[in-house]
Amino acid sequence: MLQSRFDDLELQYAARYPNLAGVWSKQDGASPEYFVRFVGAVPAGAAALASWLGMKVTLESGAYTQEELEAQASQLEADLRASGYTDIATGVDLAAERVFGAVSSLEASSAFRAPSVLTSLHVPFDITYVDGPVGAVEDAYTYGGRTLKNAAGATCTTGFSAKIFGTSTDGFLTAGHCSQLTTYVDPSGGIHAANLKEEYEGNKGDFAYFDVPSSISRPIYYTTNTASRVLFGVAANADIDVGDWLCVYGRATNATKCGTVHTTSISCNGIGQLVLMNANLTTGGDSGGPWWTGNTGYGIHHGKCNPWGLGAWSAFSRLYLFDDSLGAKYDLLFG
Repeated sequence: MLQSRFDDLELQYAARYPNLAGVWSKQDGASPEYFVRFVGAVPAGAAALASWLGMKVTLESGAYTQEELEAQASQLEADLRASGYTDIATGVDLAAERVFGAVSSLEASSAFRAPSVLTSLHVPFDITYVDGPVGAVEDAYTYGGRTLKNAAGATCTTGFSAKIFGTSTDGFLTAGHCSQLTTYVDPSGGIHAANLKEEYEGNKGDFAYFDVPSSISRPIYYTTNTASRVLFGVAANADIDVGDWLCVYGRATNATKCGTVHTTSISCNGIGQLVLMNANLTTGGDSGGPWWTGNTGYGIHHGKCNPWGLGAWSAFSRLYLFDDSLGAKYDLLFG
């Protein structure tokens, strides 16, 4: 209930105040705390509007918009890549008004060159050298179940049901790096040929669409081995905020896992606009699985990212961007 009211408040602020910088929440205490930041002075009517909607919100004055910080994070990634790194994560810490980057210590050897970021960024930033790889996708080798797989044993998890626009051809969305897989296993264990139609791995996320000619898709996604939900809607970009409570299901983990959003836009090894969670909730073979809250779809699971060297945390592509990524050719199925 509070989260819904906070989303409404964000929309009201965005419509009224062009200096809105960003919003986030903290949910690690007895009750959630909500924060709103403006560039420059807090507008005179902002507190009254929050009170009218029944929200207790901390209003802050800051220097940068979320869009500006995300643009600087993209610049940081470009600088690190130009400096010779390939295993890279970058993102935004909205609450601290800074950007961050991480590179692998495996690449910080004699070939290391100081990043040009020292002169190209105009916002606070830090760079972490991670002991080991920074990013990893989760298409590990597992067995059977309701999954997407190939003859070699590689597996991923299907995400949300979809179809080719203007046709009756059914299929599903999953992660783009799962594009080499060829077989869909239905809930009863039946085997179906899965045909890759299109995949995308880039600045808008990590997506693929497969059709399954022998199967009829329904607007249902599984949240455990036996429980399922009907998809009623998709979260827009503006509806994904720091502190949001979201859940994921992957066939390898085979359990519903939930946590809070840590960063709303992070790039990891060239896969951009990922949402980074505040914990490691997933494992190899969960790639492509659904992220959701209630009956609203939020994302397609990508894998993990380790931008600070504190451990790899789960990350997903924003479901809202799948259409742009795949060329506006596909429709999600809704209940």
